[in-house]
Amino acid sequence: MLFSKMSFFFPVRFSVSLLLFLGIGCSVWAQTNPATSSPTTLDQLLKTQSPSERGSSVVARYFYPANPDLPLEGPVDESEFICGPNDLFTISIGGPAPQQQLIPVTADGNLLIPGIDPIRVAGKTLLMVKREAEASLRRIIGNHPIEIALSQPRSFLIPVIGGTPAPGMQVISPVLATTRVASVVSKAINGENELQKKLNYGFRPSIRTIEVRRKNGTILYPDLARFFATGNFNYNPLLQEGDLIFIPSFDFVNEVINVQGFVPYPGTYPIRPDDTLLDLLTIACGSNGLGKLTEVRLTRFGENSLAEHQVFNVPDLIARKVANPSLKPRDLIYIPHRNRDNGSVFVDGEVKYPGPYPMSNERTTLRDLIANAGGIREGAYGKSAYVERVRNASESNSPFVIPNYMNPLTRENIALTGERGRLADLDYSSRVFLERELMINHTRIAINLEEALKPDAPDVYLFDGDRLFVARDQRKVLVVGEVVQRGLVDWQPQQGVDAYLAAAGGRGPQATFVYVIKAGTGQLVDGYKSQIESGDIVFVNRKSAVVDTPDLQALQFQRKSSQLQRIATLVTAVSTAVSITATIIYLTRNN
Repeated sequence: MLFSKMSFFFPVRFSVSLLLFLGIGCSVWAQTNPATSSPTTLDQLLKTQSPSERGSSVVARYFYPANPDLPLEGPVDESEFICGPNDLFTISIGGPAPQQQLIPVTADGNLLIPGIDPIRVAGKTLLMVKREAEASLRRIIGNHPIEIALSQPRSFLIPVIGGTPAPGMQVISPVLATTRVASVVSKAINGENELQKKLNYGFRPSIRTIEVRRKNGTILYPDLARFFATGNFNYNPLLQEGDLIFIPSFDFVNEVINVQGFVPYPGTYPIRPDDTLLDLLTIACGSNGLGKLTEVRLTRFGENSLAEHQVFNVPDLIARKVANPSLKPRDLIYIPHRNRDNGSVFVDGEVKYPGPYPMSNERTTLRDLIANAGGIREGAYGKSAYVERVRNASESNSPFVIPNYMNPLTRENIALTGERGRLADLDYSSRVFLERELMINHTRIAINLEEALKPDAPDVYLFDGDRLFVARDQRKVLVVGEVVQRGLVDWQPQQGVDAYLAAAGGRGPQATFVYVIKAGTGQLVDGYKSQIESGDIVFVNRKSAVVDTPDLQALQFQRKSSQLQRIATLVTAVSTAVSITATIIYLTRNN
């Protein structure tokens, strides 16, 4: 019996002793290995440091590094940032035994620093919190160095309502906790949901009359258009927890101001109740463009749409020498060009000084441009020079500007080829030829400089945007068409066309007539009746029955189909006539 009791108590005593031994061992091991313990107070942090660590200003293993993925517009403004729950603070205390600890703000808005009373931080600015925390710590640690920093801002929700495709709660994450109105509004306007399909597209979200409603009843009125133009953050304030953003809609026709003319940002802007002429000029010109303006015209449409015009001197408006008028919906602001120049022309190629040249007050001629460019270089090929006339907006109504619908020889569009000539007395081949002609760049003007620069030659006048190109004489002749080796061959003076055909490997098996396309003019002449010059093109035609490309095959197929259709129609007509004749003969004989 005694043995049985001893056998029962022995395991119990052994287990208790083992647990005590392990507990004491772990405690001793933790004291000798401070890196494995996690200090929970500043005082405990001091006890875990080795003598070498006490000489440093920061305990490296407890240092909270800056988040490299936290894009901020700059340092947090201590006087603007409002603290709240889940903001993460770093408390550092220097001296012989430096200490550092991360402390989050509690859910009820308090900052709990070990050893001092809780500090109420919710609703206070970061500057106020830092001063109050430092004052409380000073009463305990004296004059030791103290650093209190916001390590990471919190997340919170911002409701966005009004005329936006994506109303609702917008999450302001730690990355965006120091964000401004523009970021949240941009996300809400560019979002998509079912409401977007129900919006009246005559109304649009206004980024100039946004309301930011704060918990204390204050309402801010950001002007994001003015912020984007000037970069002034007064028009794009920081958001705070508890804010509500209201984005109103505006009538794109009757609640706007139009700004047109020579300004960087013309356009149609929603009107604010306090808008003035200088306000809209600032938006349209940017932060430093207002001082460059001289005058502006304000047009106001009154009753019966009668227009009233007023011209203002902008320097006088800025200097307040004249009253800055308030604006009304549908006002039109026009800013004229301050110093309209005469334009410029460009020369490239074989001239001594290529580049752009301003036009004179009088009309600039080709002679003037060549003289300004230092003359033509030796080796230039003046016969093939040309002027490229750039089409501008004023030429959009020109009768010679014909839209190019499509390439008429692509397989997909072959059925629509020649659409412009279908009602005219033109066959299919003629309509294709017309389409090809209309697709040629007709803004290029061929110029023979050898003739144009003669003293008795008439002046060639240039226009703003013209580009003159002077080619280099390569002393080559291009041989193309039905030859063995198409390409460039050396030009030989006084040589006939057969010499160039021989240089290209001779005629092909389907060759027919030989033509020469003259350099510069593009005139097509008989190859055996023309003197070949440098820059000319020798073209060897071939038999019309040869069809070796997909576009020509499609064209040939359509032509054959059209011919077969006409033959079938003719056969049907003849058959019908024969049937009618036979019927008449039969009826006549029977009667």
